[in-house]
Amino acid sequence: MAVNITLAFILFLLMCIIGSDRGLISYLSLLCNLVIFILMNVAISHGINVLIVTFATCIILSLLNLFVVNGVNFKTKAAFYSILLVVGILLLLTIPIVSYSHIQGFTTEQSDSFMVYQTQIQVSYEQLTVCVVVISLIGALIDAAISIASAMYEVLTVNPSITKKELYQAGLRMGRDILSTNINTLYFAFLGGNMAFCLWLNVYQYSFDQLINYKLFVDEVLTLLINGIGCILVIPVTAGICVKTMLPDKKK
Repeated sequence: MAVNITLAFILFLLMCIIGSDRGLISYLSLLCNLVIFILMNVAISHGINVLIVTFATCIILSLLNLFVVNGVNFKTKAAFYSILLVVGILLLLTIPIVSYSHIQGFTTEQSDSFMVYQTQIQVSYEQLTVCVVVISLIGALIDAAISIASAMYEVLTVNPSITKKELYQAGLRMGRDILSTNINTLYFAFLGGNMAFCLWLNVYQYSFDQLINYKLFVDEVLTLLINGIGCILVIPVTAGICVKTMLPDKKK
């Protein structure tokens, strides 16, 4: 615990020194994100529908990390609308995928670790898996959406006479530049979080057939793929919403 407090204090100092007032706001928003995550778990444990809680949590996190940290402007509004639309699409996409692939719940190895606990928690594990997939992506969506919106706003500021088509194409080009970065971030997060699991599979020499049908492996791969789809979808959605929201106001 002492190590965690020390590292948190070092992080606070660095963010305040390097980021100044914006760094302080970002640090406070990080703490607020933690509180929101705890409240989300409390709401789910009290029987509130998991999907409703998930969508509401995404809205609150987006509001906090966009408008509180970056202010209310054309860029944050466009990014917020984009995130809501993409999260809605991902929920509709993830629900049937989780149901069809049967990746909800615990594996045999995980069940052994939870034998001393009560697993009848009166919560749909299927909906809980959908929640985990979507919440794991919200940070990358916020980052990509605000990056694209900010870049498109700068292009519009430099060239006020730009057409809608040209601005949209500029947004797509900038989105492609950050796409590989976001995908790699998700990929390395997957590898880093499952390094011990990958070594375990190698030690016990799982065959390819066993691997692709292993529940924990399928769960992680599907989460990675759905997250990648979300990172791709947010690019054209943000570019399109930016064109709709920014150009008319700029002309006025």
